[in-house]
Amino acid sequence: MASVFTSVKQTLYTAYMKQADKVKATLTESQFIQEGVLTPDEFVAAGDMLVYKCKTWEWASGDPSRAASYLPPNKQYLVTKNVRCAQRCAALEKACDGPSSSGQHTIKMDLGDDLDDDEWVTTESSGKASTAAAEVPAEVE
Repeated sequence: MASVFTSVKQTLYTAYMKQADKVKATLTESQFIQEGVLTPDEFVAAGDMLVYKCKTWEWASGDPSRAASYLPPNKQYLVTKNVRCAQRCAALEKACDGPSSSGQHTIKMDLGDDLDDDEWVTTESSGKASTAAAEVPAEVE
């Protein structure tokens, strides 16, 4: 019964928001300092800067039927992919059980397309000898 009520409530809210979006005017003057909201031009400019500075971010167009008319068709929302994760780095460290015979081990890390093939991470550790590259689980929980 509760899930039916939640579903009806969500449907009504979605219909209300669609109608409200048609009635309310698109923001034309910046109110970022006062209200914390961006104009469409500010959003696109900020997104362009984010995409330029951080290669993990990219623009997406999304479903054309849900596109906002006040944004360019190819810049409807921002997506980030291949973000480096502290948990992933911790899993990589745990997968290495010790140094190689030289006292150090070198691990090649796949951290996305923006790194060159010759970027390596060298770490020092103590313990038993291990192979030069360690097997790392695909996901960390």
